[in-house]
This record gives sequence, C-alpha cells and structure tokens, in this order.
Amino acid sequence: MDKVELISVTKGYEIYPHLTETYTFDTLAERKDKIISYSDAVLVLPGGYGTIDEMLTVVSAKANKLIDKPIAIYNYKGYFKTLEKFFNELEEKKFSKIRFDEIALVSEDLDKILAYFRSYSSTTLADKFI
Repeated sequence: MDKVELISVTKGYEIYPHLTETYTFDTLAERKDKIISYSDAVLVLPGGYGTIDEMLTVVSAKANKLIDKPIAIYNYKGYFKTLEKFFNELEEKKFSKIRFDEIALVSEDLDKILAYFRSYSSTTLADKFI
C-alpha cells in the first residue's frame, strides 16, 4: 500500500492560516499518540468516525491504566446517548469491572464539564477484567 498523508485524503481541508504550529502524520495511530501526549484533558465533541475512533482510543487507554487524564464527552442534544448506554452495558453484562462514569463524564452541561476538569484528581481504576 502506498504511503498517504492523512491531510491529503481529507477532501477540501485547508489548514487554518493563523495557527502557530501544525502537525501532519502518516498514520492515525501517530496522530492519536500526539493528541494524548500533548493533552491535559480530553473533551469529545459530536463528530463522525474519526471522532469515535479518537474517543475509543483515549477511553481504552484510561481503562487500561495507560493514562490518567479527565475525559469528558459533550452529549449535545443527546448525541452520545446510545454510545453511553453501550459503554454502561460493558460493566452491567460483566465484560468489565469498571463503570463508564469512572472513565469519562458524559454531560450536556458545559459548566458541569468545566467544573469536572477543574476539580479532577488522579483516579485509581479497578482491574478491568472479571
């Protein structure tokens, strides 16, 4: 397979001209690694497949104790309601010992999300395996 830069496959994408720094990556894994390493917290906004991929990466990293950063999911107009239900089922159906609300805050209230970020302290999650 030929090497393709991610930016070249995003039709019509133009880099915002007033950025002080830009990064381009050859793979999604490289991009996600950079996002995680540079962030103090993660805020997930409604989006498509790329957003879901990035969210799953940070959620999995936290569940596997690879990171300890606050993760908040902005559930604008209930956008993530079905996904939140699915994540809750992991613990309910005994596929994980960790409740989803121990990994991420899901809220439609931006003030609540900001308060969560401000008050976040290190968490100790249970071993995820049953």
